[in-house]
Amino acid sequence: MGSPHLVQALQRIQPALKRGARPIFVFDLDSTLLDTGQRHLAIFRDFAASTAKRQGPVWDALRALVPDLAASDFGYDVTDPLLAAGIRSDRLERALLDYWSDRYFTNEYCVVDEPAPGAVSYVVRAHAEGAFVQYLTGRPEERMRRGTEKTLQRHRFPTGEGTGLRLRPRDLRADKDFKVVAGRRIARQGEVVAQFENEPANANALIGIFPGAMHFLVGSVRSSAPVTPHESLLPIPDFTLP
Repeated sequence: MGSPHLVQALQRIQPALKRGARPIFVFDLDSTLLDTGQRHLAIFRDFAASTAKRQGPVWDALRALVPDLAASDFGYDVTDPLLAAGIRSDRLERALLDYWSDRYFTNEYCVVDEPAPGAVSYVVRAHAEGAFVQYLTGRPEERMRRGTEKTLQRHRFPTGEGTGLRLRPRDLRADKDFKVVAGRRIARQGEVVAQFENEPANANALIGIFPGAMHFLVGSVRSSAPVTPHESLLPIPDFTLP
């Protein structure tokens, strides 16, 4: 059963238009509109294949995991399947994380991302009803714009007129810092009526920048940062409507 708050956000579009305002919906991408499990899985499989010449029980156990792995076996960390299988090796984990860090934030791998349940139809509806759709992601601009655009278009998310895509520039390394700067610019472009995030730190930081908006905390994939979600955040599992 979907959240009625998602419907309430859509119901704010027409009143804003009648006031002469430009209603804006702000969407994060990774683990919000898009499920990154398939990207983790692709990298994990390629890493396992690259270890073919490595001998030993740990490496054998790694390769034995691959045939039965699914995107749903990954949360925030690419090492999740290792931990779930009880495979403990600092050397293996370091090698996997090094391999992952060179590939995760790239055009080549992000194109396999899949939409969260209900995400495409929800964004399409918000756009069709008159909202400006602003994609706001901490993905690095120079390494992921092309792949991000391709992914949005492949899944038929709204792109082009009535939409915007902001990625993190090189001079802003922290996601939260970038989103605060970008959020202030977005706030000057219209009336943000809803914003959607999976990371409490980012969502909390945008509450004061978009004071009149509904603020959603999406899904369950979070970084390990110990941040308490603000009490005004509306938790939703995905974008499925009631």
